[in-house]
Amino acid sequence: MPLTPFAEILAAAVLTGGLMAGQSPETPAERRYGWTEERAVQGGDTAKGPHSQRAFVLREDLIPDSSPGKGNHTLYERDAKSGDLKKLAERVEGAVKSPQGRLFFVQDENLFALEDDGLPRKIADRCTADLVFSHRGDIAVVSLGEQNDPAAIDLISADAEQRTAARKRLLDLGSDNVWLPLFTPDGRAVIYLSGESGFASFWRLDLDGKSPRRQLTNQNVRADTGGVFSQDFVPPADRRENLRFISDTVLEYTAGNTLWHLNVVTGHADRVSAAQPAPPKGGQ
Repeated sequence: MPLTPFAEILAAAVLTGGLMAGQSPETPAERRYGWTEERAVQGGDTAKGPHSQRAFVLREDLIPDSSPGKGNHTLYERDAKSGDLKKLAERVEGAVKSPQGRLFFVQDENLFALEDDGLPRKIADRCTADLVFSHRGDIAVVSLGEQNDPAAIDLISADAEQRTAARKRLLDLGSDNVWLPLFTPDGRAVIYLSGESGFASFWRLDLDGKSPRRQLTNQNVRADTGGVFSQDFVPPADRRENLRFISDTVLEYTAGNTLWHLNVVTGHADRVSAAQPAPPKGGQ
């Protein structure tokens, strides 16, 4: 089932830049004359191993009549002492550090891990830059499905940190897009967004295979006259960096200027005030 126009816009924004925080829209003058935007690669906050101190940046180099987006980034490593940049890869769609501090990036729909010797190792193909790590290092990644759309979610085992990478298909919706997969704090389920019901909604997929996936929000929502959603509509999250668990079961996220709390077990969602978000549990 096709997405609503609102969901299509959100999905496109996420899938072309879900891993890149802090991006600012360019002005016509900046697009015309070219500019370079640089941002640090995030993740690896709990890392204490040999990779933890390595710093990586993404640069978006625009030329006249070009536009930012998928594959327009160049990936560099910054020397901790001199500040000099070493180019690692071009045409990068997104990059993130694992919890162990290792760099992963997507280039030309291929997922790579950066080895200790500075060379990339291919982990998987047909991937988008919409991916996330569990605390133990497993990867949930939105992959290209049967119709070559971002309609699938794959699980790549924590062995990707070592030398092997077992890949398991968790979900393939065919022509219905999925985006923003997120592990629950216990690592036993993946929460994700999908428009398969006609509305961009949160879903839960338990990884033990014993329970069917289920829709958490908007089960009974219908579009009113003129396409206006009913007051029971729970909007989707707008960016990955605005998703975080504040307890074992409650996901906090923003949609526009509104803060929401979603219980990922019961599906109950509360619209809360626009006050500062609560600190995440355990620094998550």
